[in-house]
Amino acid sequence: MEFFGYTLFGPQNYIKDTLKGDYKEPLSKKEAENLIKNMKLTLNLRGKDSHDFDVIRVIDCYIGRVNGFTYGSSQRFTKMKRKGVIKPVGPAEMYRIPPTTSIELSFHLFACYNRWRRSFFKAKMSKVSRDTLYECVNAVLDASKEKQRNFLETVEIQIGLKNYDPQKDKRFSGTVKLKYIPRPKMQVCVLGDQQHCDEAKSLSVPCMDAEALKKLNKNKKLVKKLAKKYDAFLASESLIKQIPRLLGPGLNKAGKFPGLLSHQESMTQKIDEVKATIKFQMKKVLCLSVAVGHVGMTADELAQNVHLSINFLVSLLKKHWQNVRSLHMKSTMGPPQRLY
Repeated sequence: MEFFGYTLFGPQNYIKDTLKGDYKEPLSKKEAENLIKNMKLTLNLRGKDSHDFDVIRVIDCYIGRVNGFTYGSSQRFTKMKRKGVIKPVGPAEMYRIPPTTSIELSFHLFACYNRWRRSFFKAKMSKVSRDTLYECVNAVLDASKEKQRNFLETVEIQIGLKNYDPQKDKRFSGTVKLKYIPRPKMQVCVLGDQQHCDEAKSLSVPCMDAEALKKLNKNKKLVKKLAKKYDAFLASESLIKQIPRLLGPGLNKAGKFPGLLSHQESMTQKIDEVKATIKFQMKKVLCLSVAVGHVGMTADELAQNVHLSINFLVSLLKKHWQNVRSLHMKSTMGPPQRLY
């Protein structure tokens, strides 16, 4: 989602309805600048009742609307964020929620404008220019064409971190859905009830029912083998609560605990969603790599996936771009290309 020329990122239910209601289309930078000028003018209009003053809504564009519900206070928003209902999309100051009453408006305008200006305009969401991005993307795709392999090469981004102590600092973890599926051959297994298993068989999707899971009998080796065989799992509502009892902690330890699959949603769409979702997870070392595409993609498709991935990763970091030492992208067998 574009805002002032920058893209905001978050989970599906976040920012879904953000621009519906107040603004039909994302604001342009020029429109935003005009609104900010109005903000500054309003600060000087002492004694004038400004309850109908609505330009503060510009800040509401990227704040706290989840499933169409606007959070009424920054305290409430913070609580929801701590509970994990709302997840970060950028610098901390981007979470400010404007007041709705005229009594506190003038003070909040001044404080909020200054904080917001410092955090938003001076800390851009991306330091990788469009030219650099496309230069690296084209270099990766050209290198794969020069020496074609017998398999579809995956393209990954490699991130080096700095000013981060894995022992002391909180290890981040987050998932983001990309626009295009990075690994089309990714294997997803459905752990389902009879209806889901029948649907999976008709779609030629691997599946297991409760009886098949019981046969594993919490055997660590068999559960580990199952976790290695598939890249991700989906489970029916009736079965997902039984998985720890049937399989033990094996899938969770492998980082492959099943996602929820309900009867109200399309199985094909849910599988595509799982395939398009990538996970960033900080471990004990100051580097990580994530698959963001493959060499069969067009330059535009790959560039969009890379751009989305980088900006989401930066939003997870404690000091954002100050924690990034280096960014490279490479195909499975190709040379690395430096992005940052």
